Amino acid sequence: MLENLYTTKMSANKKTLQNRFTKIRSKSGRISKIMAAVMSCAVAVTMLGGAVVMAAVGSDGLEHWDKNEIYYKDGVKFSVNVSGKNVPAWVYEDVAGEDGKINVTVNRYQTRDLKGNVNNDHIVELLGEKGKIKLASQSSSMAYKHYDGAVIPDYLRQYPCYSEINFIEFNNVGYAPESKVITALTDKKESKYRRIEVYFAFNDKKEMQTVFLNLGIADKNDNPENMSFDGLQPVDGLTYIGNFLEDYTNDVWNYDTANYYFTMYEDNYQNKKADGIDFNIGKAAAEGIVLNSSVTLPQAEHIVIYVYDKNNRNVAIVIEKDKNTQTEQFVLTPKKMLIYDLSFEQELKYEEDIPENQFVSGEKYRVCCVVLDKDRNVIYRWQEYVTVQ
Repeated sequence: MLENLYTTKMSANKKTLQNRFTKIRSKSGRISKIMAAVMSCAVAVTMLGGAVVMAAVGSDGLEHWDKNEIYYKDGVKFSVNVSGKNVPAWVYEDVAGEDGKINVTVNRYQTRDLKGNVNNDHIVELLGEKGKIKLASQSSSMAYKHYDGAVIPDYLRQYPCYSEINFIEFNNVGYAPESKVITALTDKKESKYRRIEVYFAFNDKKEMQTVFLNLGIADKNDNPENMSFDGLQPVDGLTYIGNFLEDYTNDVWNYDTANYYFTMYEDNYQNKKADGIDFNIGKAAAEGIVLNSSVTLPQAEHIVIYVYDKNNRNVAIVIEKDKNTQTEQFVLTPKKMLIYDLSFEQELKYEEDIPENQFVSGEKYRVCCVVLDKDRNVIYRWQEYVTVQ
């Protein structure tokens, strides 16, 4: 495995595109003041003036990726003791010794696959006298508030809010773990159906209070078995790596901050020229940002557009299907989120009100455009910062 360390500062939070936009909740954090690791069995990295340039760009200005990418963000460490606790058999078989002590590390990463899709991922590591195991996260993390009838562990009920990260072995063949980039950092699959749940508890001021670890068992589809195990708390508090406390808290409490096509290193991405593709901003006003789009490239099938505010919150999104040629003007407005894609068997539309009804005059917004081919590979990216007049 190649491992290259760089001093960086982190900046701005699956599966299929359809699933992504029906539940956009995770966020790439701000750049952490720690050593960022680019780790994979096949990773190519170029550092240019603090920026990372990963994609191979052809003479036609189009991008493609031939290596998976993994970037380290931040993490948290703590220790638990399972002595006298109700835990699955695998805990003593694989990790804990007679002293019952287990050192736990939760690390956060950002990954990009060969299609050009960017995701936020996690790895949990358990280390004890018997050995060490690593599992990858099943999904991103977000904050939850208790509600009447909610099925949650009893130990969480004393806290008004919590976030949850689930780690699994990816035994369900439907997950195709070999296509999930972060699994390159996990141990060799043993199919022991181990499942680990990490809960961060918050008070009503959105301040992190503690963490609970639940060591469990999964079924063949990686869902939790109907078994009750003890929730374990740190014996010596939490040790944060980088800006984990601040960034993770912001991540789980913010809505729609995910960027699925630009990594945390690409805030200042330089646009490329490509024949048959042209984007430009026609107007940036409180009532809407006007984006002029001309996409006549034959292999272009989809256009994805995001608008992010100063807090990296996605305030407008448009997805369009382009079968032949497309030259049109988009009026991006924060009043609604709209997803429209003719590639699905049935036309999909999803709208949701968001708090702001207008862009804020005098503030800067980031407009990101992505062009996909028929196989949903990213072939072109473009972004521009605009100040609303």
